Amino acid sequence: MTTAQTALHASYRLRPSWTPRYQPDVYVAASLDRLDGPVDGLHDPPVNLYWQPGRLDFADTDDIRRFYSSALTSTSTPAQLSQWINRDALVSQWRHLSLPPLVRRAWETLHPALREGTDTVDDFASIQDAILSVIAEHGFALAGGSALIDYDIVSRDTDDIDAFNNRWDAEAFIAAQAAVLDVCSDRGWDAAVVGNEDFRKQIAIGTGGDRPIVVDMVYYERSQDPEIRAGGGLRLIFSDVVGGKGVAVAESARGRDFDDLARIVSTDGWSLGRVEQAMTAIKYADKIPEFRTNLERFRTGEFDDDIRRSGFDPAFSHGVLD
Repeated sequence: MTTAQTALHASYRLRPSWTPRYQPDVYVAASLDRLDGPVDGLHDPPVNLYWQPGRLDFADTDDIRRFYSSALTSTSTPAQLSQWINRDALVSQWRHLSLPPLVRRAWETLHPALREGTDTVDDFASIQDAILSVIAEHGFALAGGSALIDYDIVSRDTDDIDAFNNRWDAEAFIAAQAAVLDVCSDRGWDAAVVGNEDFRKQIAIGTGGDRPIVVDMVYYERSQDPEIRAGGGLRLIFSDVVGGKGVAVAESARGRDFDDLARIVSTDGWSLGRVEQAMTAIKYADKIPEFRTNLERFRTGEFDDDIRRSGFDPAFSHGVLD
């Protein structure tokens, strides 16, 4: 193989700048043209690329999206990228992949055609940045699962933009709702109010995809002022996001909540005890007994089916939380 051919099969290794928590290196193919993985048939990928057992149908769009979302985050060798990722499938499914922002930025930086081929109206990141920028002045900050994705803690798809405000001020909610509708009108996005309570406003933004993006603006306590996001607007500090996830486990206990919780506890410096401290800091200490009760229910396997339906492997969550 010539030097030029070898380069085409190579990958770039991008090392993230230091942050308080560990971030793995990101590997990006040097050339999209050499990604000639399968686009049909049943396959059982290596466990480091996709941890769930069983075969994937590469002719099935959902299977391809789940696999690529995992593989691009986990791979560390050029050979695996060339063997398992297909250029045409990657380009066509790019905007639908659930990728940490760090991974998405790395691929789009080295291969601008990926972003250039994305329909801006159907680009969740662009919509989220625009919405958060116009509601920040009214006290709203990114929170919930949306913030965990923004912090690169979890890698999953979402159609929600969770924005919390700790002001007991109905006028702030009215103003934020108007700001969202105005920016949607300016950008040509279809928008409809689907929830209109004093301290909870919900707006569905149609993007031409299967489901609308729902902006969910809610009153919620916080322990400190939020921080400024790189993409615009605000997001809650990480410990407040974690506290909110602990409350979600206490109140709703969905399958994906336990996967999220396991990934939080897997982050350097975090533990279940510290999650409870974060819940206390945002004034939800009264939810800690329910949090512990639902954890015990999880440990008996009660939520395993729901975790699988959410597209995750319960074995990972049990390995961390049991």
